[in-house]
Amino acid sequence: MMDSFFNKGFKAAQCKTLLKLAIPRIKHLRNRREIQMKQMHREIAKFLETGQEATALIWVEHIIRNEKMMAAQEILELFCELISIRLLIIEAQWECPLDLKEAISSICFAAPRCANVTELVQV
Repeated sequence: MMDSFFNKGFKAAQCKTLLKLAIPRIKHLRNRREIQMKQMHREIAKFLETGQEATALIWVEHIIRNEKMMAAQEILELFCELISIRLLIIEAQWECPLDLKEAISSICFAAPRCANVTELVQV
C-alpha cells in the first residue's frame, strides 16, 4: 500500500509509453531547430554582405551551439529507442545491464535539462 502511495516501483509499460512519446517530441524539436538554423544562415549571409562581421560572428556562435544541441538530441533519441526496445531485459533483471548503463544514465542526466521534453523527466 505504501509503495503505491509513494509511487515507487518500476512500471515497464508506463516507461515504454513515455519513451515512445519522447521520441517524436525530440524529432519535432530537432526539425524546428533545423528550420531556425536555415534562417540564421540567410541572416549571416545578409550581415556579411552589409559588412557587419561582428554581428555575423555572434550568429555563427549561435549556430554552433544549435548544432551541438541537435547532436545531443539525436543521441537522446537513439538512447530512448534503445531503452524502449530492451525494456523487457531491464524489467527481468534486478540490476541494470552493463550495455544499457550509459543510455539510462544519459537520459537521467539530460532529463532535467530538457524542459521541452517532459516525458524524459517522468521516465
